[in-house]
Amino acid sequence: MDATGKRIAILGCGYLGQRVAKQALDRGMWVTTLTRNSAKGEELDRLGVHQVIQADIDQADWHSLLDPRQDFVLNCVSSAGGGMDGYRKSYLEGMRSVLRWAEGGEVGTLAFTSSTSVYGQGGDQWMDEESDAGGSSEGGRILRAAEVLLEEASGAARRRFVLRLGGIYGPGRQWLVNRAMGGDDPEEGDDVFLNSIHVEDAVSSVWAVFEGAVEVMGGVFNIVDDRPTRKGEIIQHLHRELRERGLLPGQSEPPAPTRRRAGARPSRQLSNAKARTLLGWRPAYPDYRAGYEGILADLDTQHPV
Repeated sequence: MDATGKRIAILGCGYLGQRVAKQALDRGMWVTTLTRNSAKGEELDRLGVHQVIQADIDQADWHSLLDPRQDFVLNCVSSAGGGMDGYRKSYLEGMRSVLRWAEGGEVGTLAFTSSTSVYGQGGDQWMDEESDAGGSSEGGRILRAAEVLLEEASGAARRRFVLRLGGIYGPGRQWLVNRAMGGDDPEEGDDVFLNSIHVEDAVSSVWAVFEGAVEVMGGVFNIVDDRPTRKGEIIQHLHRELRERGLLPGQSEPPAPTRRRAGARPSRQLSNAKARTLLGWRPAYPDYRAGYEGILADLDTQHPV
């Protein structure tokens, strides 16, 4: 599809949204972004975005600034912080605000980047978009409520999509590498399955929705790689690679702290078959080995032996 001159609004321009904005500009599209972060707004200006709006997505003050006649709208906002209040503000109240704005105009395709956290615990079994989406946490339940708002908003856009993204990783977002730098000894939770997605594949799923077959009018899609893998296996692989490349830090240079999650850890294996079949989407990085290869190569370049 020739996207030259098409209009796209990207609501939330962080790790994912900024990449979509850059590719939209490369496609010759008219790009509008919304961000609550002034520093991010300056970055987007330098990138060449045509209109940068600084506002909170759950408020209505931006509605009069952004033309609701858009070919494509991507709601990829992240949490405003502050625990579950930030989740409700960004995802649930943010979605209500987006739909009020969109219903006053004419939007072609509206996509929302949700999360695989909407699924229940899973018990290691395979799950797909028809599986229970009651949420494994309060955050997952808030995201599911935002999905339902979009699914039921028939007047908001001709086509409406929910992209349930797995755990996004890529350049600059590599916490498992940091964990592997500290060793590969098992820790609590390392036996759970991770359903991951490289950031470049997450971006390509957005374009698969926007530029794909027009007869696919919407739906919910899992955006994960082809191989759910236990976290411990990934850490052991990364630790071996780091050791073989001479990239393990010495005692005087401890690795950055890793994230710790409290409470039960969900373990399920999610299928991406629906996205493959209906959207024609394929991950360029089908598993963690392919996805982390470039990240490790970058570390090689930054820290040559």
